[in-house]
Amino acid sequence: MEAIAELRAQLHAHLSSMYATGAVDAYFQQLQELDEGSGGTGYVAEVLNIFLNDGDRILRDIDALLNQPLHEVEFCKVDALVQQLKGSSSTVGAKKVNLPCMDFQKFYVAKNKKGCLMTLTLLKGDFCDVRNKLQTLMQLEQQIASLRREKICWGGALKGDAGHHLAGKSKVHLGGIGCIFLEVAIQ
Repeated sequence: MEAIAELRAQLHAHLSSMYATGAVDAYFQQLQELDEGSGGTGYVAEVLNIFLNDGDRILRDIDALLNQPLHEVEFCKVDALVQQLKGSSSTVGAKKVNLPCMDFQKFYVAKNKKGCLMTLTLLKGDFCDVRNKLQTLMQLEQQIASLRREKICWGGALKGDAGHHLAGKSKVHLGGIGCIFLEVAIQ
Protein backbone atom coordinates (compact mmCIF):
# COMPACT_ATOMS: atom_id res chain seq x y z
CA MET A 1 0.00 0.00 0.00
CA GLU A 2 1.58 3.27 -1.05
CA ALA A 3 0.16 5.22 1.93
CA ILE A 4 2.09 2.96 4.30
CA ALA A 5 5.28 3.39 2.27
CA GLU A 6 4.83 7.17 2.33
CA LEU A 7 4.29 7.18 6.10
CA ARG A 8 7.31 4.92 6.61
CA ALA A 9 9.44 7.37 4.60
CA GLN A 10 8.15 10.24 6.76
CA LEU A 11 8.89 8.20 9.90
CA HIS A 12 12.42 7.41 8.73
CA ALA A 13 13.09 11.08 7.86
CA HIS A 14 11.69 12.18 11.23
CA LEU A 15 13.86 9.68 13.12
CA SER A 16 16.93 10.75 11.16
CA SER A 17 16.19 14.36 12.03
CA MET A 18 15.79 13.48 15.72
CA TYR A 19 19.23 11.85 15.78
CA ALA A 20 20.86 14.56 13.63
CA THR A 21 19.61 17.39 15.88
CA GLY A 22 20.66 15.59 19.06
CA ALA A 23 17.12 15.22 20.38
CA VAL A 24 17.73 11.51 21.01
CA ASP A 25 20.73 9.21 21.29
CA ALA A 26 21.66 5.52 21.16
CA TYR A 27 19.57 4.74 24.25
CA PHE A 28 16.49 5.73 22.28
CA GLN A 29 17.46 3.29 19.55
CA GLN A 30 17.83 0.53 22.17
CA LEU A 31 14.37 1.36 23.49
CA GLN A 32 12.91 1.09 19.99
CA GLU A 33 14.63 -2.26 19.49
CA LEU A 34 12.88 -3.54 22.63
CA ASP A 35 9.52 -2.73 21.05
CA GLU A 36 10.47 -4.42 17.78
CA GLY A 37 11.52 -7.51 19.73
CA SER A 38 8.20 -7.62 21.59
CA GLY A 39 6.15 -7.69 18.41
CA GLY A 40 5.16 -4.02 18.50
CA THR A 41 3.06 -4.25 21.66
CA GLY A 42 3.21 -0.51 22.26
CA TYR A 43 5.77 -0.79 25.05
CA VAL A 44 7.82 2.15 23.75
CA ALA A 45 4.80 4.40 23.36
CA GLU A 46 3.80 3.61 26.94
CA VAL A 47 7.31 4.36 28.26
CA LEU A 48 7.50 7.59 26.26
CA ASN A 49 4.07 8.74 27.47
CA ILE A 50 5.13 8.10 31.08
CA PHE A 51 8.34 10.08 30.46
CA LEU A 52 6.42 12.98 28.92
CA ASN A 53 3.79 13.10 31.68
CA ASP A 54 6.42 12.84 34.42
CA GLY A 55 8.58 15.45 32.69
CA ASP A 56 5.69 17.93 32.54
CA ARG A 57 4.96 17.37 36.23
CA ILE A 58 8.63 17.66 37.25
CA LEU A 59 9.09 20.92 35.33
CA ARG A 60 5.94 22.38 36.95
CA ASP A 61 7.22 21.35 40.39
CA ILE A 62 10.67 22.86 39.77
CA ASP A 63 9.03 26.04 38.52
CA ALA A 64 6.88 26.26 41.65
CA LEU A 65 9.92 25.74 43.92
CA LEU A 66 11.98 28.39 42.13
CA ASN A 67 9.18 30.94 42.16
CA GLN A 68 9.46 31.23 45.95
CA PRO A 69 11.46 34.04 47.58
CA LEU A 70 15.16 33.14 47.60
CA HIS A 71 15.27 32.32 51.32
CA GLU A 72 12.35 29.87 50.86
CA VAL A 73 13.68 28.01 47.80
CA GLU A 74 14.35 24.40 48.74
CA PHE A 75 17.36 23.71 46.51
CA CYS A 76 17.60 20.12 47.78
CA LYS A 77 14.11 19.46 46.33
CA VAL A 78 15.12 21.17 43.09
CA ASP A 79 18.15 18.86 43.02
CA ALA A 80 16.00 15.75 43.53
CA LEU A 81 13.57 16.75 40.78
CA VAL A 82 16.32 17.61 38.30
CA GLN A 83 18.02 14.27 39.05
CA GLN A 84 14.72 12.47 38.45
CA LEU A 85 14.25 14.20 35.09
CA LYS A 86 17.86 13.55 34.18
CA GLY A 87 17.46 9.85 34.95
CA SER A 88 14.24 9.40 33.03
CA SER A 89 15.50 11.38 30.04
CA SER A 90 18.63 9.25 29.99
CA THR A 91 16.57 6.06 30.16
CA VAL A 92 14.51 6.95 27.08
CA GLY A 93 17.45 8.47 25.22
CA ALA A 94 16.16 12.06 25.30
CA LYS A 95 19.64 13.55 25.03
CA LYS A 96 18.41 17.09 24.45
CA VAL A 97 16.67 17.05 27.86
CA ASN A 98 19.48 15.22 29.66
CA LEU A 99 22.21 17.76 28.81
CA PRO A 100 20.57 20.85 30.37
CA CYS A 101 19.80 18.78 33.48
CA MET A 102 23.55 18.35 33.91
CA ASP A 103 24.08 22.12 33.49
CA PHE A 104 21.40 22.79 36.09
CA GLN A 105 23.49 21.27 38.88
CA LYS A 106 26.08 24.04 39.07
CA PHE A 107 23.33 26.59 39.76
CA TYR A 108 21.34 24.78 42.43
CA VAL A 109 24.53 23.65 44.22
CA ALA A 110 25.55 27.34 44.38
CA LYS A 111 21.96 28.26 45.39
CA ASN A 112 21.91 30.61 42.40
CA LYS A 113 18.20 31.17 41.84
CA LYS A 114 18.72 33.39 38.80
CA GLY A 115 20.92 30.76 37.13
CA CYS A 116 18.39 28.06 38.00
CA LEU A 117 15.54 30.08 36.46
CA MET A 118 17.58 30.75 33.32
CA THR A 119 18.45 27.05 32.97
CA LEU A 120 14.84 26.05 33.70
CA THR A 121 13.67 28.23 30.82
CA LEU A 122 16.14 26.51 28.48
CA LEU A 123 15.19 23.09 29.85
CA LYS A 124 11.48 23.76 29.29
CA GLY A 125 12.16 24.75 25.68
CA ASP A 126 14.28 21.65 25.06
CA PHE A 127 11.71 19.41 26.74
CA CYS A 128 8.94 20.95 24.61
CA ASP A 129 10.96 20.33 21.45
CA VAL A 130 11.63 16.69 22.40
CA ARG A 131 7.97 16.20 23.41
CA ASN A 132 6.78 17.49 20.03
CA LYS A 133 9.21 15.23 18.18
CA LEU A 134 8.26 12.17 20.23
CA GLN A 135 4.55 12.85 19.81
CA THR A 136 5.00 13.21 16.05
CA LEU A 137 6.95 9.94 16.01
CA MET A 138 4.23 8.13 17.97
CA GLN A 139 1.51 9.56 15.71
CA LEU A 140 3.32 8.36 12.58
CA GLU A 141 3.80 4.90 14.09
CA GLN A 142 0.14 4.81 15.09
CA GLN A 143 -0.98 5.81 11.57
CA ILE A 144 1.19 3.08 10.05
CA ALA A 145 -0.18 0.46 12.46
CA SER A 146 -3.73 1.61 11.76
CA LEU A 147 -3.25 1.33 7.99
CA ARG A 148 -1.72 -2.14 8.42
CA ARG A 149 -4.73 -3.28 10.46
CA GLU A 150 -7.07 -1.74 7.90
CA LYS A 151 -5.24 -3.46 5.08
CA ILE A 152 -5.40 -6.80 6.85
CA CYS A 153 -9.09 -6.43 7.73
CA TRP A 154 -10.33 -5.11 4.42
CA GLY A 155 -7.84 -6.88 2.21
CA GLY A 156 -8.44 -10.29 3.74
CA ALA A 157 -12.20 -9.91 4.05
CA LEU A 158 -12.80 -8.68 0.55
CA LYS A 159 -10.53 -11.27 -1.06
CA GLY A 160 -12.30 -14.03 0.82
CA ASP A 161 -15.76 -13.02 -0.35
CA ALA A 162 -14.91 -11.68 -3.78
CA GLY A 163 -15.41 -15.02 -5.52
CA HIS A 164 -18.95 -15.57 -4.20
CA HIS A 165 -21.71 -15.40 -6.73
CA LEU A 166 -24.07 -12.60 -5.70
CA ALA A 167 -27.09 -13.48 -7.85
CA GLY A 168 -30.23 -14.08 -5.86
CA LYS A 169 -28.76 -12.86 -2.55
CA SER A 170 -30.28 -9.98 -0.63
CA LYS A 171 -27.22 -9.52 1.58
CA VAL A 172 -23.57 -10.35 1.28
CA HIS A 173 -21.31 -10.67 4.29
CA LEU A 174 -18.13 -8.72 3.57
CA GLY A 175 -16.41 -10.35 6.49
CA GLY A 176 -14.04 -9.28 9.10
CA ILE A 177 -10.96 -10.66 10.74
CA GLY A 178 -11.50 -9.53 14.29
CA CYS A 179 -12.38 -6.12 12.93
CA ILE A 180 -15.60 -4.66 11.64
CA PHE A 181 -18.22 -6.98 10.20
CA LEU A 182 -20.25 -5.56 7.35
CA GLU A 183 -23.22 -6.70 5.42
CA VAL A 184 -24.15 -4.93 2.24
CA ALA A 185 -27.66 -5.04 0.85
CA ILE A 186 -27.73 -6.11 -2.78
CA GLN A 187 -30.29 -4.32 -4.89
